[in-house]
Amino acid sequence: MTASPLPPSEQLEAVAVSPDGRLLAARDSRRTVFLWDAASGALRWRDQSDNHRYDLAFSADSERLFILDYGGVSAWDVATGERLASWKDDRSSQSDRLALSADRSRLLAHIHDRLVLLDAADLSVLARWGCGPNESDYRVRYHDADLHPSGDVVALVQGEYGAEHGAVFRVGQDEPLATFERASRLRFNAAGDRLLIMNDEETRVLPWPPASPRQALPSLPSFRSVERLPGALLLYSRHGMVSLQRDDEREPAWDTAYYEPPEALAAHPEGGVFYSTHGSWIARRSLEDGRLLGVLPSARGYQVTAAALDPETNRLVVGDREGRIQVWDLDTWRRITLADPSPSQPDEAVARKSLGEVKGLLIRGETLWAVCYSGLFGWRGWRDIARPPDERVDLPGSVKSVTPDGEHLVAYPNDGEGYIICALPGGAIVGRIPRLEGYQAPTAGPRGELLFRAEDGEQNSTVEAWSSSDGGPLGVLEVDGSASLCAVDASGAWLEIHPREEWNEEEEEEDEPVSGEGPFMVRWDPRASTVEEAVSPSVLERLGVQGQAWQDMAFLGDGLTVMGNHRSGISLVDLAAGSCALELTGRDSGLRLLHRSGDRLITGDCSGEVRVWSLAERRCVGSLGSGPHGSWWTAGPRGLQHEQGPMGWRTP
Repeated sequence: MTASPLPPSEQLEAVAVSPDGRLLAARDSRRTVFLWDAASGALRWRDQSDNHRYDLAFSADSERLFILDYGGVSAWDVATGERLASWKDDRSSQSDRLALSADRSRLLAHIHDRLVLLDAADLSVLARWGCGPNESDYRVRYHDADLHPSGDVVALVQGEYGAEHGAVFRVGQDEPLATFERASRLRFNAAGDRLLIMNDEETRVLPWPPASPRQALPSLPSFRSVERLPGALLLYSRHGMVSLQRDDEREPAWDTAYYEPPEALAAHPEGGVFYSTHGSWIARRSLEDGRLLGVLPSARGYQVTAAALDPETNRLVVGDREGRIQVWDLDTWRRITLADPSPSQPDEAVARKSLGEVKGLLIRGETLWAVCYSGLFGWRGWRDIARPPDERVDLPGSVKSVTPDGEHLVAYPNDGEGYIICALPGGAIVGRIPRLEGYQAPTAGPRGELLFRAEDGEQNSTVEAWSSSDGGPLGVLEVDGSASLCAVDASGAWLEIHPREEWNEEEEEEDEPVSGEGPFMVRWDPRASTVEEAVSPSVLERLGVQGQAWQDMAFLGDGLTVMGNHRSGISLVDLAAGSCALELTGRDSGLRLLHRSGDRLITGDCSGEVRVWSLAERRCVGSLGSGPHGSWWTAGPRGLQHEQGPMGWRTP
């Protein structure tokens, strides 16, 4: 457990609110649990685990937080963040959800092929239902379960996929009280007098206990999840629609759709609010009409797409996919300014959307140029850019990429006829490339090459090189196998080749490759029409980078190459010697940017975090990031710094 001011940066997949409404808990995709003060939005503590975690629930007195993990349940002190008690099943397995009785004295833990009823006071086992020892047999696993508000009745769903059926049991009895066909989820309402039987097509509502003959109430659409409230249900559909359905009304009291559908919901009826998670941030909304009351920001920023480092001032400029441009002082490790190139727009989100992704950043003396999806923007005296840009160049198309030397950009024209090549920073058109059917967007090289890659259905690839200076063809490479373009340096294009494989097509066996050597790397110089093997399969295997789908490569000289894949790995390798000089560790999110300036390496990932690495010291010297709601943080030589002002709930 760490008392850290940093809010979540990964997707929040579970949320719970305490019965007294004072506390809010959430769990992210990285197995971290967060606890906030619900009123102020202040983060109390966070705890990260190596064990998978699934669902959350509070005790009746709001003093303990229950965490459902991989085959067990644990109770945590909300004041200290310490584990108080735990129950572990004899077989660890994937878990699904926690269900509580109305008085929260009993917990039902749904763990793959077992259901376990626990006493909330000490996590002792009161009852259990099991399907057998074969955990991999999905025909007998439990798909869903719910606990009646009384705590004495359990509803469950089991069976093969596509043929699930539901049953309701009283605790301590073997015979079901009722069974139901075509049921993928079962839920009781808060009063316990109605049972919702859900499948992919509809939600049937039955009185409980069932009458004879069985009489259904008006049905509802299909829903992904249900939060039970006194006299009402908070429903979340498969299409991102959230609605409030009162028990005695045919139509919902309100419904609303979200641009970013919620992942999880939790309601506090006494406070008249409910909470929904959207990515890594949380929204608080009114139960009366569904309107937004506030947003709890996250530490996750927008995906970093461009960077430029000015060695004279030691200032780093970064751009992201939402059009934001930030300047950071690496001497003080503080953010200097945040630029919005379209501040005249009243709606900031609309302004950024119209600007588009930052494709490249160029420092030309005292002017900073941002190459964005929709055009070029320039600031003179760029060290203070919290103002509208001084220059704007509209382009006759949408920008796709910028050459590594910063001399040209490639854009897809509005008329759809191939690609256009523009000189930087003025934006003058200097060439045009005809449309290449079936080819991916081009990759730009430092000598003016634009490389297009295509692959047919027979595992054969074609790579074409065109000049970015005049749009003329340079060469074509036909590859017998799948070719992935890794990088382009002064000596040519580096391609990772996966040879075509022959397949075993015998009737009684699954198709398996029976021949084909491992991947290797070649260097192709389209100007000289030469191809040579640069890295053999054995070297790639020895380096541990075989088949890693490299997102980017940077050639540092002295035989060293920085290779980063789309997952999280960064390695300094000597390709000629087949040795790895250094592995840069400490990242846990997919790499999206690799930028070298002198002996420093700048990396950016899809969570918005930027890291600065010293190649001389071979370590990370600092990291920085900013959330979408104005907060920022750095972790440098001065320790962790965080802008405290904007934290907490933001009102719309």
